[in-house]
This record gives sequence, C-alpha cells and structure tokens, in this order.
Amino acid sequence: MLLVRDVLVVDFSKLLPGPFCTMILADLGCRVVRVELPHFSDWSREAEPRIKGQGSAYWMLNRNKESVCLDFRKPEGLAALRRLLEKADVVVEGFRPGMMEKLGVSEPVLRRRNKRLVYCSIAGYGDGPRARRAGHDLNFQALAGLLALGDSSGEVTFPPVQLADLSAAHYAATAILAALLEREKTGKGRHVKVSMAEAVFTWPVFALGEWLATRAVPERRSAWWNGRNPLYRLYRTEDGRHVAVAILEKSFAVDLLRRIGREELLPRLDAEGAGEDDVLARELEITFSRRTLAEWDRLLGDKDVCVTPVLTLEETLRDPHWSAVGMLAGPGRRYVRSPISDGRPFKVRRTPPKLGADTRRVLRDAGLSAVEIRRLEKGGLLGRK
Repeated sequence: MLLVRDVLVVDFSKLLPGPFCTMILADLGCRVVRVELPHFSDWSREAEPRIKGQGSAYWMLNRNKESVCLDFRKPEGLAALRRLLEKADVVVEGFRPGMMEKLGVSEPVLRRRNKRLVYCSIAGYGDGPRARRAGHDLNFQALAGLLALGDSSGEVTFPPVQLADLSAAHYAATAILAALLEREKTGKGRHVKVSMAEAVFTWPVFALGEWLATRAVPERRSAWWNGRNPLYRLYRTEDGRHVAVAILEKSFAVDLLRRIGREELLPRLDAEGAGEDDVLARELEITFSRRTLAEWDRLLGDKDVCVTPVLTLEETLRDPHWSAVGMLAGPGRRYVRSPISDGRPFKVRRTPPKLGADTRRVLRDAGLSAVEIRRLEKGGLLGRK
C-alpha cells in the first residue's frame, strides 16, 4: 500500500506515540528515517521479550523504517543532520518543550532553511501550565478524567492499552497529512502540535456531552453507555466467562429474547418506570449464567443479535475472522497489518531496522560525500553500524 509517495519523514521520537504515528505514515508509503543518538537510543529496542533479537515493542512499531545513528550534539554531527533536514518533508518529535531547541533542531531553526517543512511536535501536556512536567499515558488519562469514569460498575480500573499515546499518534498522523495537503496549495509547511493529554480528553464523548448538556457528571450505570441499559452490558456465563451484549435497536432485542427462550420478557422492552431496567438485567443475568461461553457461542455466534463472546488474547489470535482478513501479516505472520486497505495485499517492505543500519546510505542521499561520512565515522559520531 503506497498511497503517499516521495515524502521524507525524519523521526526523532521514541517509545509509543511518535513511532506509532510514523508507522502509520510508513505503511502509507512515506520514507521514514529514525534519527537516534549513539548513547541515547529508544529503550524499546532492548526491552524484553524479543522478536528476532529486537524488543517486541520496538518490533511492533518500526517496520518499513530506516535508522540513522548520529551524534548531532557535536557540531559536525549537527551540520550533517541539518543537511538531511533540508531535504525532509516532515519532522516528528516527542520531547518535552525546549529539548529540540537545546539540540539545535527546533522548528524556527529548520524553517529558515526549509520553508516547506511540516514539523510535528507530540507533547504530554501541550502548552498549558503543566507543559514541562514529566508524564506518561496513565498520567494523561488520569488528568483527562477518563480513569475516574471507571467501568460499568463505577470502579476505577487500570486501562489495558495506552489510549492517550495512541490517540495522539492518530491525531498527529492526521495533522501531518492535512499539512502536506495544505502545502500543495501554499508551498509552505506548518508547525502542528498534538498533546497526549488533550488527545485523550476528547475521547469520552458521551460523558462530556452529558455534562455539557446537564452540568451533571454521569453517575454509575446512569446512561446507556455506562451500564444502565440491560441490553448493553457484559454478562457472566456458567463457567465464569463473559458475553458482550450490545443491542441498541429493538429488533435485535426481540430476536435475542426469542432465541434464548425468554419471550415472556418481551413486554419489558417497552416498559417504563423505576427499576424496570434492573428487573430485565437480573433476568438476563440468570439466563446467561445457565450456559457456558462455548454453549452460548454455539447458540448465538452466527446469529445477528449483537452478542459476542469476550475472548482472551490467545483466543482472539486463533479466531477465524482475523485469519480471514489477514490481521497478522508479513513474513512469519509477525506483524499486525494496517487496518487501512486500498484493495492490495499488505506488505512489509522491510523489517524494523537495527540501530544505525542505514546511517551511511541516508547521509549519502542527503548529499554528504564519502570523505565527509568517513570524517564523521573517524570522529566517532556515527555510532555502531
């Protein structure tokens, strides 16, 4: 899938938000070059467990990219890096505010030599009073009020994925592509900024909408989306597993009650009054507790009633749906493919690069001569191959 061609992205980011953003861009066809310092590389490269000698987290995020290892803290290295950046279409960085200025590659500095540059900064708290504070995904979700919303029982629970990081990554990729489109008309780049805390703040749309409408914080099981609706809940099965019931349309509800042998509950679908939802919920709890998850899946799995077994990750990876759509792809099925499709098979153009694997070739493409590259190498500025 090569939807975006001839776009050079220079990526200074680490860990999850920036690398996920540039993975999206790389999958779309951009040429993504990661730039890392010799003794300050992305720690996810070494984190256990490993896939083919590389940290599994690094492996998941850095396919289709190139790696440059260059000590640009030294004047000679910085001069070489700026040669590369003069040819770049996009820069992505994820440091705290002020760090890129210290490194000599801030947006104003680069803009003087490259008017068409799209410069994307992914920061924790944005430009507000917390701008310079350290933080990670859990902090951002906590500040945005997402954690306190809790689960459908009102309990504050530990999130299973890094929503702030990943939402910021998607916002950043969208902003970069929009800025590139704008550049086609104006000939000028733009500095786009994405805050992880602000990105995740936008996610609880129903809770925010209710507060804006009523100025009241949604209470436990007070709305259809947080557990009030007995037909939009998780139910425990006989063997301690769960099914997800997610019905919003009456036709599906009618079909479900008939298929599970509870036609006598049909009038309750239209019943109004205090406690009616609780009565229906208790009856469904009793019903679903009488069969195992496998039994419910055999009864309802191929029926159009919006009931799905809650699978473990291992079960998910064995599920025939994901095999049919090829979500595990590439050599050895070791990659999760992009969900974006243009009708052609997803291909991994190259495996995640080792640190500095492309340094010399990228510098040659940036216009450095063999003599200049050897001088950097002799000066110890290129790190390991």
